[in-house]
Amino acid sequence: MVKFFRCCKARVSPELLSKNNEKPEAFLPSLRMILFIFRMFYAWPDEQSLAPNALWWYRAKGVLFRTFFIYLSAAAQLAYNFTVTSREELFAGMFVLLTQLVLILKMEFFYKNVSKIQQLIRRLHGKQYRQSGNAEEDMPLVSARKKSTIFWTLYFMFSVGLATEWLVISLSLTTLIVPVWPVVDHTTPYWVYLMVILHQYVAIALNASFNISWDSFVAALLALTNAHLHRLQIQLMKVIFLREVLDLFSGPLLAQLYCSVFILCITEFRLLTDVNTMADTVQAVIYLLCLVIQVAQYCYFGNEINYMILKTSYSYLAVLRSMTD
Repeated sequence: MVKFFRCCKARVSPELLSKNNEKPEAFLPSLRMILFIFRMFYAWPDEQSLAPNALWWYRAKGVLFRTFFIYLSAAAQLAYNFTVTSREELFAGMFVLLTQLVLILKMEFFYKNVSKIQQLIRRLHGKQYRQSGNAEEDMPLVSARKKSTIFWTLYFMFSVGLATEWLVISLSLTTLIVPVWPVVDHTTPYWVYLMVILHQYVAIALNASFNISWDSFVAALLALTNAHLHRLQIQLMKVIFLREVLDLFSGPLLAQLYCSVFILCITEFRLLTDVNTMADTVQAVIYLLCLVIQVAQYCYFGNEINYMILKTSYSYLAVLRSMTD
């Protein structure tokens, strides 16, 4: 009888309970800030615990939030593009508008598919996606944590640093961060200028935050998928996670890549032809680095996945041959 009770206590040990209740964010630390930003945008509802009325109100607040900070900025930028007369002004307005439109596409896609995305994240609670306690099998997860956190940190630092630099320069020169309609110039009351530039900075910071979170969220999932492809040499069933990630995000990801490449071309063209001062050069180079990091993390983890698929295929063929010999 004593042995029986000891056995029961071992089965419900605190270590086992804490491991079973581990949240998905524990697998990738960068997910903690990413999900925090999604919740700030009312884009990460708890559909299982919210009542229908509370869920409806949660989504309504999300609509109001992105209308005031996202759609309003895009509408002002679109109106501005119809009032410009020079090539420089048109290029300056176009790359801002393209960035906003792609962000709106990504944001609406996220809101529409949040249930599927949350279901994908909840799968991380599954036993086959947890750390096994085997050092060799868990090493890819440790590597994925480090790499995805490094990419997210660099992306966030460059983007927020660039937006803050724009704010400081605009305040010192009494100009807007980005050109918009209606025009606000030196004849405008200063308090109106401050309200407009404050709205611009908050909108840009929020746009950057969601953009960073969206891109890093996909990159984190790709990093986690790559880690499981390493572990696929032991547990081949995890390759299904790769297919679901690619099927879910392939459309917006393709649009993002096309837009990023186009903006890269415009930025490089302006850097070679229109940039004259050191301040403009620094801004253009930092913005170029942000775009390169944005595209590089997709390419890096995508290439890692292709490499691991080939490596895993060869390993699987080697196992089959060894079994048939």
